[in-house]
Amino acid sequence: MSQSIENFLIAEFNALQERALEYERLKSARVNFYLLLIGATIAVMPTMVQQFQAYEWFAVSFVSLTIILVGIATLIQIVNYSISIAVFYRKAGRVRTWFIEKSIDMAPYTAFSPGDDRPRIKLTGTYLALRGAEATVTVGNSIAFGALAYALTSLIPIFGPNGGIIFSIVMAVVILITQYWYVARLLTDGEESGQSEIHFSSSTVVTLQNSYDQKNRDSSSDR
Repeated sequence: MSQSIENFLIAEFNALQERALEYERLKSARVNFYLLLIGATIAVMPTMVQQFQAYEWFAVSFVSLTIILVGIATLIQIVNYSISIAVFYRKAGRVRTWFIEKSIDMAPYTAFSPGDDRPRIKLTGTYLALRGAEATVTVGNSIAFGALAYALTSLIPIFGPNGGIIFSIVMAVVILITQYWYVARLLTDGEESGQSEIHFSSSTVVTLQNSYDQKNRDSSSDR
C-alpha cells in the first residue's frame, strides 16, 4: 500500500511540474505574440502614415487601439498564468512535505523547503507587477495609450504640438500606474484566496527541522 501511495504521489508531483512548465511556455508565447505585433506595427507604420497622410490620426489611432486591446488581453492572461503556476508549485510542495515526513533524514538535502504556502503569489514590498513578462506588456500598453492620446489631441487645436506631447506622456504614465495597481490587485486577490488552500505552512519547515535535530541528538546520545 505504501509503495502504491508513493507511486501515486510521484505521478502527481511530475504532473504538477509539467503543468507549471506548460503554463510558463504559454505565458512566453503570449508575450512573444504581443511583441511580434508591436514589431510588425513599427515596420508598417511609416508606410501607413505616408499612404493616409490626410487621415494620419486615424491610422495611428487604429494601430494603437489594436495594440491596446491585444495588450490588455495578454496582460490578464499572463497574470492568471503566473497565479496558476504558483498554485501548481505550492501543490507540489505538499507532495514534498509527505516524503520528508516519511523520511526526515531527507530534510537537509531537499532543494526546496516543504510546505504549500510558497512561492508567494504576491510579494509584499516589491515591484512584482513591473518585472518580467508583466513589465514588457505594461510598458507596451502605456506607450500605445500615449500614441493614441497624441493622435486624438492632434484633432484639437487648443492643445498644439507641445500640449499634445505633454498630454500623451501624462496619459502613458497614468496608464502605467493603473496597470501596476490592477496587476497588484489581481495578485493580492490570488494570494488571499489561496490562503484557504494552505495545509502545510512555513511552520512545517521548522517542525520538520526540529524533528531532524532531535533525531540527531538522540542518535548522538545513544553512541
